[in-house]
Amino acid sequence: MKPVVLFVEDEPEILGIVGDIFRSSRMKVICTQSGKQALQLADQQDLAVVVCDLILKDISGLEVLSHFKKNHPQTYRILTTGFLDAKQEKKCMELGIFQTLIPKPWDIFKFREKMDAVIENSFDNAKPGIAESGSN
Repeated sequence: MKPVVLFVEDEPEILGIVGDIFRSSRMKVICTQSGKQALQLADQQDLAVVVCDLILKDISGLEVLSHFKKNHPQTYRILTTGFLDAKQEKKCMELGIFQTLIPKPWDIFKFREKMDAVIENSFDNAKPGIAESGSN
């Protein structure tokens, strides 16, 4: 069984990097460039983790993560951005919109380590967002 992780990022180059980073990981990775599509996917499938960029072309990443908090609280929420100041970060953390912030630009090795740690420390096979190991 593999945890299902949704990456929401509107830059195709970054999604390509995500695909390369997690190709041989112990998680099933789903990628989308649309915040609205992320909301649809959230309602169609249990997800272990959502990693969402702050600035998307259709809706705000904070809107996406707020939807997950309200409607899918079991999904671990990660915000990734290069545009969040300390005051905004504190307010978002207080509201519980996201549990972890991973600033851009990423060190891809540290990013992979962080994602592996989230999966290792937060999820087991009894929790939602776990896919059959044969599905990739």
